[in-house]
Amino acid sequence: MVTYSGVAVASHLIIRLVLQPQLEAARAELSVLEPKILADLKLLNDEPLFPNSAREKNAEHFLSGFIAWSGHMAKPLSTVEHQRLVELMSSHKQALTDTEHWAKFRADPNLKALDLSWVDQLVAYDHINLESQVDQSWVLEQVEKSNGVERIGIAERLPMPELQELQFAALARAAQLHNEKRVNEALPLHRHVSQLLASTDCLVGSALAASMLKNETVLADRVGAKWTPMDLNKLAAFKRASWAWIGIQSLRATHEIGAFGPYLNRKTSACTGAFELLGTTSQLRDFFVPTAFLETDFSEKFALADKFRGHVLDECGHESLKVFLKPVPKEANPLFVGRHRANIERIPFVRRLYGLQLILIASPNFFRLYEERQPASNPPQVDESL
Repeated sequence: MVTYSGVAVASHLIIRLVLQPQLEAARAELSVLEPKILADLKLLNDEPLFPNSAREKNAEHFLSGFIAWSGHMAKPLSTVEHQRLVELMSSHKQALTDTEHWAKFRADPNLKALDLSWVDQLVAYDHINLESQVDQSWVLEQVEKSNGVERIGIAERLPMPELQELQFAALARAAQLHNEKRVNEALPLHRHVSQLLASTDCLVGSALAASMLKNETVLADRVGAKWTPMDLNKLAAFKRASWAWIGIQSLRATHEIGAFGPYLNRKTSACTGAFELLGTTSQLRDFFVPTAFLETDFSEKFALADKFRGHVLDECGHESLKVFLKPVPKEANPLFVGRHRANIERIPFVRRLYGLQLILIASPNFFRLYEERQPASNPPQVDESL
Protein backbone atom coordinates (compact mmCIF):
# COMPACT_ATOMS: atom_id res chain seq x y z
CA MET A 1 0.00 0.00 0.00
CA VAL A 2 2.88 2.37 0.80
CA THR A 3 4.49 1.61 -2.57
CA TYR A 4 1.19 2.13 -4.37
CA SER A 5 0.67 5.47 -2.65
CA GLY A 6 4.21 6.56 -3.40
CA VAL A 7 3.92 5.76 -7.08
CA ALA A 8 0.53 7.47 -7.20
CA VAL A 9 1.81 10.66 -5.57
CA ALA A 10 5.02 10.78 -7.62
CA SER A 11 3.26 10.24 -10.95
CA HIS A 12 0.57 12.76 -10.02
CA LEU A 13 3.22 15.40 -9.27
CA ILE A 14 5.10 14.74 -12.50
CA ILE A 15 1.89 14.97 -14.51
CA ARG A 16 0.69 18.07 -12.71
CA LEU A 17 3.99 19.98 -12.56
CA VAL A 18 5.74 18.89 -15.78
CA LEU A 19 3.57 17.23 -18.40
CA GLN A 20 0.17 18.87 -17.97
CA PRO A 21 1.60 22.41 -18.27
CA GLN A 22 3.09 21.41 -21.63
CA LEU A 23 -0.31 20.23 -22.83
CA GLU A 24 -1.97 23.38 -21.58
CA ALA A 25 0.66 25.48 -23.38
CA ALA A 26 -0.32 23.81 -26.66
CA ARG A 27 -3.99 24.50 -26.00
CA ALA A 28 -3.20 28.09 -25.06
CA GLU A 29 -1.31 28.48 -28.35
CA LEU A 30 -4.43 27.43 -30.26
CA SER A 31 -6.43 30.10 -28.45
CA VAL A 32 -3.88 32.72 -29.50
CA LEU A 33 -3.81 31.53 -33.12
CA GLU A 34 -7.56 30.98 -33.43
CA PRO A 35 -8.36 34.41 -34.98
CA LYS A 36 -5.69 33.88 -37.68
CA ILE A 37 -6.92 30.36 -38.41
CA LEU A 38 -10.55 31.49 -38.60
CA ALA A 39 -9.59 34.29 -41.00
CA ASP A 40 -8.02 31.71 -43.33
CA LEU A 41 -11.03 29.41 -43.03
CA LYS A 42 -13.43 32.23 -43.88
CA LEU A 43 -11.36 33.16 -46.92
CA LEU A 44 -11.32 29.57 -48.19
CA ASN A 45 -15.00 29.09 -47.42
CA ASP A 46 -15.99 32.26 -49.30
CA GLU A 47 -13.49 31.83 -52.14
CA PRO A 48 -12.66 28.10 -52.55
CA LEU A 49 -9.51 27.07 -54.37
CA PHE A 50 -11.41 24.55 -56.46
CA PRO A 51 -14.95 24.41 -57.84
CA ASN A 52 -17.43 22.33 -55.87
CA SER A 53 -17.19 18.62 -56.67
CA ALA A 54 -20.13 16.23 -56.59
CA ARG A 55 -17.65 13.43 -55.83
CA GLU A 56 -19.47 11.07 -58.16
CA LYS A 57 -16.52 9.76 -60.20
CA ASN A 58 -13.77 8.22 -58.10
CA ALA A 59 -10.37 7.84 -59.83
CA GLU A 60 -8.91 5.44 -57.24
CA HIS A 61 -9.48 2.23 -59.21
CA PHE A 62 -8.42 3.81 -62.50
CA LEU A 63 -5.15 5.08 -61.01
CA SER A 64 -4.20 1.70 -59.56
CA GLY A 65 -2.96 0.65 -63.00
CA PHE A 66 -0.60 3.60 -63.36
CA ILE A 67 0.84 4.59 -59.95
CA ALA A 68 2.13 2.34 -57.17
CA TRP A 69 0.57 1.78 -53.77
CA SER A 70 2.30 1.19 -50.46
CA GLY A 71 1.00 -0.63 -47.42
CA HIS A 72 0.71 -4.03 -45.83
CA MET A 73 -0.98 -5.77 -48.77
CA ALA A 74 0.11 -3.54 -51.64
CA LYS A 75 1.15 -5.44 -54.74
CA PRO A 76 4.08 -4.12 -56.79
CA LEU A 77 3.23 -2.36 -60.04
CA SER A 78 5.56 -4.02 -62.54
CA THR A 79 4.56 -2.51 -65.89
CA VAL A 80 7.14 -1.15 -68.29
CA GLU A 81 5.38 2.22 -68.39
CA HIS A 82 5.43 2.58 -64.61
CA GLN A 83 9.13 1.69 -64.45
CA ARG A 84 9.84 4.29 -67.10
CA LEU A 85 7.84 6.89 -65.15
CA VAL A 86 9.78 6.16 -61.95
CA GLU A 87 13.14 6.38 -63.75
CA LEU A 88 12.15 9.66 -65.37
CA MET A 89 11.03 11.02 -62.01
CA SER A 90 14.37 10.08 -60.46
CA SER A 91 16.34 11.72 -63.28
CA HIS A 92 14.47 15.03 -63.43
CA LYS A 93 13.72 16.13 -59.88
CA GLN A 94 14.64 19.71 -60.85
CA ALA A 95 12.85 19.84 -64.20
CA LEU A 96 11.18 23.19 -63.43
CA THR A 97 14.21 24.86 -61.87
CA ASP A 98 15.28 26.77 -64.99
CA THR A 99 14.89 26.73 -68.77
CA GLU A 100 18.00 24.56 -69.20
CA HIS A 101 16.63 21.80 -66.95
CA TRP A 102 13.25 22.06 -68.66
CA ALA A 103 14.83 21.68 -72.09
CA LYS A 104 16.71 18.56 -70.95
CA PHE A 105 13.49 17.17 -69.54
CA ARG A 106 11.62 17.71 -72.80
CA ALA A 107 14.43 16.11 -74.80
CA ASP A 108 14.73 12.98 -72.66
CA PRO A 109 14.02 9.90 -74.84
CA ASN A 110 12.17 8.29 -71.91
CA LEU A 111 9.73 11.20 -71.84
CA LYS A 112 9.08 10.89 -75.55
CA ALA A 113 8.57 7.13 -75.28
CA LEU A 114 6.34 7.29 -72.19
CA ASP A 115 2.61 6.85 -72.75
CA LEU A 116 0.88 9.35 -70.48
CA SER A 117 -2.41 9.50 -72.31
CA TRP A 118 -4.00 8.19 -69.09
CA VAL A 119 -3.33 11.56 -67.45
CA ASP A 120 -5.66 13.16 -70.02
CA GLN A 121 -8.38 10.70 -69.02
CA LEU A 122 -8.31 11.97 -65.43
CA VAL A 123 -10.52 14.91 -66.44
CA ALA A 124 -13.41 12.42 -66.38
CA TYR A 125 -12.94 11.99 -62.61
CA ASP A 126 -13.75 14.49 -59.88
CA HIS A 127 -12.06 12.96 -56.80
CA ILE A 128 -9.87 10.22 -55.38
CA ASN A 129 -11.39 8.27 -52.49
CA LEU A 130 -8.63 6.31 -50.76
CA GLU A 131 -11.23 4.56 -48.61
CA SER A 132 -12.45 2.58 -51.62
CA GLN A 133 -9.14 0.73 -52.01
CA VAL A 134 -9.92 -3.01 -51.99
CA ASP A 135 -7.44 -3.99 -49.26
CA GLN A 136 -8.49 -1.30 -46.82
CA SER A 137 -11.54 -3.16 -45.54
CA TRP A 138 -9.34 -6.05 -44.38
CA VAL A 139 -7.06 -3.66 -42.48
CA LEU A 140 -10.02 -1.90 -40.83
CA GLU A 141 -11.39 -5.23 -39.61
CA GLN A 142 -8.23 -5.63 -37.55
CA VAL A 143 -8.82 -2.31 -35.78
CA GLU A 144 -11.85 -3.55 -33.84
CA LYS A 145 -9.79 -6.42 -32.45
CA SER A 146 -6.79 -4.34 -31.35
CA ASN A 147 -5.77 -1.98 -28.56
CA GLY A 148 -4.75 1.64 -28.98
CA VAL A 149 -1.04 1.23 -29.62
CA GLU A 150 -1.71 -1.60 -32.06
CA ARG A 151 -4.23 0.62 -33.84
CA ILE A 152 -1.50 3.14 -34.55
CA GLY A 153 0.53 0.42 -36.24
CA ILE A 154 -2.50 -0.81 -38.17
CA ALA A 155 -3.23 2.70 -39.42
CA GLU A 156 0.32 2.87 -40.75
CA ARG A 157 -0.47 -0.23 -42.83
CA LEU A 158 -3.49 1.29 -44.54
CA PRO A 159 -2.90 1.16 -48.32
CA MET A 160 -1.83 4.53 -49.68
CA PRO A 161 -0.99 5.54 -53.27
CA GLU A 162 2.37 7.02 -54.19
CA LEU A 163 0.84 10.42 -54.87
CA GLN A 164 4.16 11.99 -55.82
CA GLU A 165 4.11 9.78 -58.90
CA LEU A 166 0.76 11.32 -59.90
CA GLN A 167 2.13 14.83 -59.31
CA PHE A 168 5.16 14.09 -61.49
CA ALA A 169 3.03 12.43 -64.19
CA ALA A 170 1.07 15.69 -64.54
CA LEU A 171 4.31 17.62 -64.95
CA ALA A 172 5.65 15.11 -67.46
CA ARG A 173 2.42 15.28 -69.43
CA ALA A 174 2.76 19.08 -69.54
CA ALA A 175 6.24 18.65 -71.03
CA GLN A 176 4.86 16.24 -73.63
CA LEU A 177 2.11 18.68 -74.55
CA HIS A 178 4.77 21.38 -74.88
CA ASN A 179 6.64 19.16 -77.33
CA GLU A 180 3.40 18.55 -79.24
CA LYS A 181 2.71 22.32 -79.38
CA ARG A 182 -0.50 21.85 -77.37
CA VAL A 183 0.54 24.19 -74.57
CA ASN A 184 -2.98 25.50 -73.96
CA GLU A 185 -3.95 22.05 -72.66
CA ALA A 186 -1.05 21.76 -70.21
CA LEU A 187 -2.11 24.10 -67.39
CA PRO A 188 -5.81 23.11 -67.18
CA LEU A 189 -4.80 19.45 -66.94
CA HIS A 190 -2.12 20.25 -64.36
CA ARG A 191 -4.70 22.19 -62.29
CA HIS A 192 -7.18 19.31 -62.48
CA VAL A 193 -4.62 16.84 -61.15
CA SER A 194 -3.89 19.19 -58.25
CA GLN A 195 -7.61 19.19 -57.45
CA LEU A 196 -7.65 15.37 -57.46
CA LEU A 197 -4.69 15.31 -55.09
CA ALA A 198 -6.40 17.71 -52.70
CA SER A 199 -9.52 15.51 -52.77
CA THR A 200 -7.70 12.54 -51.17
CA ASP A 201 -8.30 13.92 -47.65
CA CYS A 202 -4.72 13.15 -46.60
CA LEU A 203 -2.03 15.67 -45.73
CA VAL A 204 0.39 14.47 -48.42
CA GLY A 205 -2.27 14.99 -51.08
CA SER A 206 -3.01 18.53 -49.87
CA ALA A 207 0.68 19.38 -49.66
CA LEU A 208 1.37 18.13 -53.18
CA ALA A 209 -1.66 20.01 -54.49
CA ALA A 210 -0.39 23.22 -52.88
CA SER A 211 3.05 22.66 -54.41
CA MET A 212 1.56 22.17 -57.88
CA LEU A 213 -0.58 25.29 -57.57
CA LYS A 214 2.41 27.34 -56.45
CA ASN A 215 4.41 26.08 -59.44
CA GLU A 216 1.77 27.04 -62.01
CA THR A 217 3.30 30.44 -62.78
CA VAL A 218 6.69 28.86 -63.44
CA LEU A 219 5.15 26.07 -65.52
CA ALA A 220 3.19 28.56 -67.62
CA ASP A 221 6.41 30.44 -68.29
CA ARG A 222 8.25 27.23 -69.26
CA VAL A 223 5.62 26.09 -71.77
CA GLY A 224 4.85 29.63 -72.99
CA ALA A 225 1.15 29.59 -72.15
CA LYS A 226 -1.15 32.31 -70.87
CA TRP A 227 -2.55 31.34 -67.50
CA THR A 228 -4.12 32.98 -64.48
CA PRO A 229 -2.35 31.44 -61.45
CA MET A 230 -3.91 30.83 -58.08
CA ASP A 231 -3.91 33.78 -55.70
CA LEU A 232 -0.84 33.24 -53.51
CA ASN A 233 -2.48 34.54 -50.35
CA LYS A 234 -5.38 32.13 -50.79
CA LEU A 235 -2.94 29.32 -51.54
CA ALA A 236 -0.94 30.10 -48.42
CA ALA A 237 -4.17 30.01 -46.39
CA PHE A 238 -4.97 26.58 -47.85
CA LYS A 239 -1.56 25.22 -46.90
CA ARG A 240 -1.73 26.61 -43.35
CA ALA A 241 -5.30 25.41 -42.79
CA SER A 242 -4.53 21.89 -44.04
CA TRP A 243 -2.04 21.48 -41.19
CA ALA A 244 -4.01 23.43 -38.61
CA TRP A 245 -7.14 21.28 -38.87
CA ILE A 246 -5.16 18.30 -37.64
CA GLY A 247 -3.79 20.30 -34.73
CA ILE A 248 -7.24 21.56 -33.80
CA GLN A 249 -8.49 17.99 -33.46
CA SER A 250 -5.38 16.60 -31.79
CA LEU A 251 -5.07 15.78 -28.12
CA ARG A 252 -2.46 18.46 -27.63
CA ALA A 253 -5.02 21.09 -28.55
CA THR A 254 -8.36 19.44 -27.82
CA HIS A 255 -10.95 22.08 -28.51
CA GLU A 256 -14.69 22.62 -28.55
CA ILE A 257 -16.02 22.69 -32.11
CA GLY A 258 -17.35 26.18 -31.38
CA ALA A 259 -16.31 28.80 -33.93
CA PHE A 260 -14.83 26.14 -36.22
CA GLY A 261 -18.23 24.50 -36.76
CA PRO A 262 -19.31 26.54 -39.82
CA TYR A 263 -16.07 25.61 -41.58
CA LEU A 264 -16.22 21.81 -41.27
CA ASN A 265 -16.24 21.24 -45.02
CA ARG A 266 -13.94 20.41 -47.92
CA LYS A 267 -13.67 24.00 -49.10
CA THR A 268 -11.65 24.87 -46.00
CA SER A 269 -9.51 21.71 -46.18
CA ALA A 270 -11.17 20.38 -43.02
CA CYS A 271 -11.16 16.87 -44.48
CA THR A 272 -7.37 16.83 -44.77
CA GLY A 273 -7.03 15.32 -41.30
CA ALA A 274 -9.43 12.44 -41.98
CA PHE A 275 -6.60 9.96 -42.48
CA GLU A 276 -3.82 11.70 -40.53
CA LEU A 277 -5.48 11.43 -37.11
CA LEU A 278 -5.98 7.69 -37.32
CA GLY A 279 -2.36 6.71 -36.85
CA THR A 280 -1.38 9.37 -34.35
CA THR A 281 -1.59 9.77 -30.60
CA SER A 282 -5.38 9.99 -30.89
CA GLN A 283 -5.28 6.22 -30.40
CA LEU A 284 -3.73 6.50 -26.93
CA ARG A 285 -7.04 6.79 -25.07
CA ASP A 286 -6.37 3.43 -23.39
CA PHE A 287 -3.61 5.08 -21.38
CA PHE A 288 -6.00 7.66 -19.95
CA VAL A 289 -9.23 5.90 -19.04
CA PRO A 290 -9.08 5.87 -15.22
CA THR A 291 -9.04 2.37 -13.74
CA ALA A 292 -7.25 2.99 -10.45
CA PHE A 293 -7.80 5.21 -7.42
CA LEU A 294 -6.17 8.68 -7.69
CA GLU A 295 -5.41 8.42 -11.42
CA THR A 296 -5.97 11.74 -13.22
CA ASP A 297 -9.09 11.62 -15.39
CA PHE A 298 -8.52 12.79 -18.97
CA SER A 299 -11.71 11.24 -20.38
CA GLU A 300 -13.37 14.62 -20.98
CA LYS A 301 -10.51 15.71 -23.23
CA PHE A 302 -10.72 12.48 -25.22
CA ALA A 303 -14.48 12.85 -25.54
CA LEU A 304 -14.04 16.33 -27.02
CA ALA A 305 -11.40 15.10 -29.45
CA ASP A 306 -13.48 12.12 -30.56
CA LYS A 307 -16.58 14.26 -30.98
CA PHE A 308 -14.66 16.64 -33.23
CA ARG A 309 -13.18 13.79 -35.29
CA GLY A 310 -16.57 12.15 -35.61
CA HIS A 311 -18.04 15.35 -37.05
CA VAL A 312 -15.17 15.61 -39.54
CA LEU A 313 -15.50 11.99 -40.68
CA ASP A 314 -19.27 12.42 -41.09
CA GLU A 315 -18.86 15.59 -43.11
CA CYS A 316 -16.15 14.07 -45.27
CA GLY A 317 -18.00 10.82 -45.96
CA HIS A 318 -15.53 8.45 -44.28
CA GLU A 319 -17.93 6.39 -42.22
CA SER A 320 -15.76 3.26 -42.17
CA LEU A 321 -12.86 5.17 -40.59
CA LYS A 322 -14.97 5.83 -37.48
CA VAL A 323 -13.96 2.35 -36.34
CA PHE A 324 -10.84 4.06 -34.97
CA LEU A 325 -13.06 5.99 -32.56
CA LYS A 326 -14.61 2.87 -31.06
CA PRO A 327 -13.59 1.80 -27.53
CA VAL A 328 -11.00 -0.92 -27.29
CA PRO A 329 -12.56 -4.33 -26.49
CA LYS A 330 -11.46 -5.75 -23.15
CA GLU A 331 -9.97 -8.86 -24.71
CA ALA A 332 -7.71 -6.65 -26.87
CA ASN A 333 -6.13 -5.03 -23.83
CA PRO A 334 -5.02 -7.84 -21.47
CA LEU A 335 -3.17 -7.31 -18.21
CA PHE A 336 -0.18 -9.28 -19.46
CA VAL A 337 1.44 -9.45 -22.87
CA GLY A 338 2.84 -12.94 -23.26
CA ARG A 339 3.59 -14.98 -20.12
CA HIS A 340 5.54 -12.58 -17.92
CA ARG A 341 5.50 -9.09 -19.43
CA ALA A 342 2.95 -6.62 -18.05
CA ASN A 343 0.94 -4.57 -20.53
CA ILE A 344 2.13 -0.99 -19.99
CA GLU A 345 -1.33 0.32 -20.89
CA ARG A 346 -2.69 -1.43 -17.79
CA ILE A 347 -0.07 -0.43 -15.20
CA PRO A 348 -1.64 2.25 -12.96
CA PHE A 349 0.03 5.69 -13.03
CA VAL A 350 2.96 4.50 -15.14
CA ARG A 351 0.68 4.36 -18.17
CA ARG A 352 -0.29 8.01 -17.62
CA LEU A 353 3.35 9.08 -17.74
CA TYR A 354 4.06 6.94 -20.78
CA GLY A 355 0.98 8.12 -22.66
CA LEU A 356 1.60 11.80 -22.02
CA GLN A 357 5.21 11.48 -23.09
CA LEU A 358 4.08 9.91 -26.37
CA ILE A 359 1.61 12.72 -26.98
CA LEU A 360 4.16 15.42 -26.26
CA ILE A 361 7.05 13.82 -28.15
CA ALA A 362 5.33 12.17 -31.09
CA SER A 363 2.92 14.94 -32.08
CA PRO A 364 4.21 17.33 -34.77
CA ASN A 365 3.62 21.05 -34.39
CA PHE A 366 0.65 21.45 -36.71
CA PHE A 367 0.56 25.21 -36.12
CA ARG A 368 4.11 25.83 -37.31
CA LEU A 369 2.99 27.55 -40.51
CA TYR A 370 1.10 30.14 -38.47
CA GLU A 371 4.10 30.77 -36.27
CA GLU A 372 6.26 31.30 -39.38
CA ARG A 373 3.60 33.21 -41.31
CA GLN A 374 5.00 35.47 -44.00
CA PRO A 375 3.16 37.60 -46.59
CA ALA A 376 2.93 35.89 -50.01
CA SER A 377 4.38 38.81 -51.99
CA ASN A 378 7.68 37.37 -53.21
CA PRO A 379 8.26 36.42 -56.87
CA PRO A 380 7.15 32.84 -57.63
CA GLN A 381 9.75 30.13 -57.12
CA VAL A 382 9.64 26.43 -57.75
CA ASP A 383 8.17 24.58 -54.76
CA GLU A 384 9.78 21.18 -54.33
CA SER A 385 8.63 20.58 -50.77
CA LEU A 386 5.71 18.74 -49.24
